[in-house]
Amino acid sequence: MSGYILCQTKKAERPYFIENISTNIYSIEELCYYLYHNLYLIDASVINEELCMWIQQELELPKLAAKLRPKLQNYTNAEDVLYPIFKEINYLTYEELKNLNSRMALLNQESPALRQKRKGDCLVENRMYVNAIQVYQKLLEQNPDSERTDFAADVLYNLGCAYSYLFQMEKALECFWVSYEKASLRQH
Repeated sequence: MSGYILCQTKKAERPYFIENISTNIYSIEELCYYLYHNLYLIDASVINEELCMWIQQELELPKLAAKLRPKLQNYTNAEDVLYPIFKEINYLTYEELKNLNSRMALLNQESPALRQKRKGDCLVENRMYVNAIQVYQKLLEQNPDSERTDFAADVLYNLGCAYSYLFQMEKALECFWVSYEKASLRQH
């Protein structure tokens, strides 16, 4: 995906709003770009009936919407929805498709907790710090048994970074300190 990508389909008059990064999408090319670069942010808040309606009505791609609808009811793997969208406009080159396949294989092997952490990391990359903080906090609440692991220390460190980007330095320092303590406990 180097250089420019010419839009092959109609540009939507009404955008599709992707809430987790507060972004409007106006074309299938923009949707493909978002999906390809944000695998960890793909969930039911993005892949849903509203997306199918937008594809059908705004982009005037009823066949694609019809392909996606049955996959929504038992949505378990992102690739079930991604591949038809990418294929609609042949968005990916052969090399990019191979890259996507390997990234999807790695994602499917990861634990749910690690995927959530990476979702928080992806939100930080997109400067959605409040959303990232919510993901990290929920992750720490759901995994109390990970108190002495490197994983908890990493999540706390990233939580501290997210707080620091919001200039909430006291909370950031507290997270950094607890992260340091957990990492130190592991070494002893």
